[in-house]
Amino acid sequence: SRRHKELVLTDSSESQLIQCLSRKILPPLFMENSDGLPASWSGGLRNTTFMIKDPVFLYVEDDPYSIKVMRMIFEKVMRIPTLIVFEGSDNFMQNLLELNTPPDVFLLDIQMKPYNGFELLHMIRADRRFRASKIVALTASVMGEEVDQLKRSGFDGAISKPIHITSFPGLINRVLNGENIWFVS
Repeated sequence: SRRHKELVLTDSSESQLIQCLSRKILPPLFMENSDGLPASWSGGLRNTTFMIKDPVFLYVEDDPYSIKVMRMIFEKVMRIPTLIVFEGSDNFMQNLLELNTPPDVFLLDIQMKPYNGFELLHMIRADRRFRASKIVALTASVMGEEVDQLKRSGFDGAISKPIHITSFPGLINRVLNGENIWFVS
């Protein structure tokens, strides 16, 4: 059975998530816009021109909270409703091959089981259909030698967790325009 699903945030859970993100990730003083989001987030990426028209994103993550956060960032901050989520790495290739449209960008958590992000990367790169796709590692554990390992393994970039909402949309924009990104802190 498929392990990817659509997550729907209720008004109250969305509000709580925004409050949590504002306290933990963003500087404390932001003016809110009419959506209840910090004004600096408004506009998202919807008016941006990409090398890829209507990009498809696939996020593979086993932590439900991280999935909710990423969904909110894509929908509310970046205004991109096309995020496919696989909850965990079980049956990864089977689920990937069942998709109607191949992903343009893969966002892979590194620390998962049964397959970690490195193993998923090798599965993706072994299939010709996904050779043009960008693959970005998302990881909470990033040190100099780990970044080198990610580069040597064939990732097109890495973004450290927790995700910084103020920089994440710009990083995704750069990935979509063909740039490799290494945003680790």
